[in-house]
This record gives sequence, C-alpha cells and structure tokens, in this order.
Amino acid sequence: MPMLTFIMYCNPAVASGTDSAELRKIFRAPPKSDNKSFSTFTLFELIRKLENKEIKTWAQLAIDLGVEPPALEKGQSAQKVQQYAVRLKRWLHAMHVDAFFEYLLNKPHVYWTQIPSPNEPASELGRDGVAADEDLALRALLPETRPKRGRKKG
Repeated sequence: MPMLTFIMYCNPAVASGTDSAELRKIFRAPPKSDNKSFSTFTLFELIRKLENKEIKTWAQLAIDLGVEPPALEKGQSAQKVQQYAVRLKRWLHAMHVDAFFEYLLNKPHVYWTQIPSPNEPASELGRDGVAADEDLALRALLPETRPKRGRKKG
C-alpha cells in the first residue's frame, strides 16, 4: 500500500478527490542535513534494520543514512548527529511515516488500527499523539488547516 493510500485510508473524513501533491512532496523529503537530501525508502530499510537490532541506535541510523559527523573546526555541534536523529523522529511521527513503516513491518499501530469514522470531526487533540495543528500529513492535504504566517492583526 503506497503512503498516500495509507494516509487516505487512515483519514476517511478527507475527501477522496483531495489534491495530494503536497503530501507526496513532503513524504519524499525527510529532514536534510548539511543541505543533503535523503531517500524515504533508504530510511525505511534502515528502520527495518533498527527493528531487527542490526543497527543499535538512532545516531547510527542517521550516520548510515548519510548524516556527516560534526565538523568541530567549523563550529558544528558535537551533538549534530543526535540532534538530527531527534528531528528525524519528530518528522516521522508528525507525518505518520512511523505508522506507515510499522504497517509495512506488520506491527500494529494505533494510527491504522483505530481509524475514526468518516463523519467524525477531526479532533483538535489530533491522533496518535500528534496534535491536529502539528499533523504534517493532514496539513499537506488540507491547506485550510495550515497555520497562518505572520503576526495577528488587531
């Protein structure tokens, strides 16, 4: 099941004809490091290795993904790899890519095992621990849910 089909299945309140170009774009764009882009498929393969204990830590996963160790002489943080791993995990969760990967690995996950009914209004509390205003997948599908930029007038 492709990621787009998975997200639509898990969000039956989203109309089937909804433009999904933005969702596809951001699904293919895990966080960058040093302007270096990474493949979502490679990320899945590495997470599978992490699940199988072939990779021991998220920091090692980040290095195997292609994150360069810090260049201390350039003033980069000694925590660069760990900081990237935290950003990556946040992105995986906010995009529900973690739930999709668990689906592919045949591991139950509340995002796809507890699907709201089609007429159930979206909860501001969100789903799977992701607040509605931080749900990158839904924000990509429903532009009206994206936060407004700039200062509030008034």
